[in-house]
Amino acid sequence: MEGSPRYRCGSCELNGLTTKSLTKAEKLWKHFRNAHGCSGDVDFRDYRCCHKLCFEAESFSGLFFISQNELAKHARLQHPEGPEIHKIDPPCHPDKPSVHRRLSFDHCSASEAKRSNTPGSDFGQAATTALLTDNEHELEKQGAVKEDFQRCMKILDANDDFQFAIALLDTQCQRGNWISERLLGRLGLSHLISKSTVTLDMRSASGHRVESRGTIRLQWKWHPNGTCIKHETFYILGDVTEIDVVIGRDYIVKHGLLRPDPAAFMPLIQHEKTTEADKAQIASLEEKQRQDKAALAARAAQRAAAQQAAQQAQQSANSQG
Repeated sequence: MEGSPRYRCGSCELNGLTTKSLTKAEKLWKHFRNAHGCSGDVDFRDYRCCHKLCFEAESFSGLFFISQNELAKHARLQHPEGPEIHKIDPPCHPDKPSVHRRLSFDHCSASEAKRSNTPGSDFGQAATTALLTDNEHELEKQGAVKEDFQRCMKILDANDDFQFAIALLDTQCQRGNWISERLLGRLGLSHLISKSTVTLDMRSASGHRVESRGTIRLQWKWHPNGTCIKHETFYILGDVTEIDVVIGRDYIVKHGLLRPDPAAFMPLIQHEKTTEADKAQIASLEEKQRQDKAALAARAAQRAAAQQAAQQAQQSANSQG
């Protein structure tokens, strides 16, 4: 019947199996139970491929998957160029199951990607790659999954809309929370940056200077379980293209986001002025490095000269023979 949604099993499609189109979500769920041994209730909107090609192929209904993990696998294989969001939302159908089950409390779901009107935005990669299987979800609740030190968050922009960003949980960032100046420009909030506050002088783990360009008061929430709007002051990161947001140690400990690992190697550490003793020690180490490099260069030159002499001797012996 024209206009009705057509559901196909993305799990079967991914494994090269053909399945007939189904007109009711309950039939697709029955197929999941019988063919893939899945139990429980699933909100199919969490596991739909939102790429434009899938919408075109399936007449606006897309492909449905049994888990977000298989959705991520499909995206890597079929859409390696990245997520492209189709702006035409399929209508709501009463035959879809109403019970929701999310596999990961801190990663973007495909349904949120579909509902966004910003194609190619930063959250797309998290929506298709940083996903957990059912077993990993159970292990995560027990604290057995390795922490990736990042969370998805929504920040209120200048148009009073929530936009996605990736927050790095930095257990070694000793002063406050940070946000990139580039991201603030994309959110239309650059005019709210306060330059009158005291700036911080920080050092990255690689030794580069990181200077705050001011502060800004933001409204934001965690995603997708963000039910409370938070108000926090962030320092401004300038000339940074690889980082959106850094959540510092104080906030992590205060709100119990994770159990800090003292051995973790994180981006930011507090910078202190170098003393005369430190300068002398640094000069001594640099001199030792120069001496070591000179010794290595001398040995390399000796080896090269010996090899050249051996080659000449071999050539001379060959010519005499």
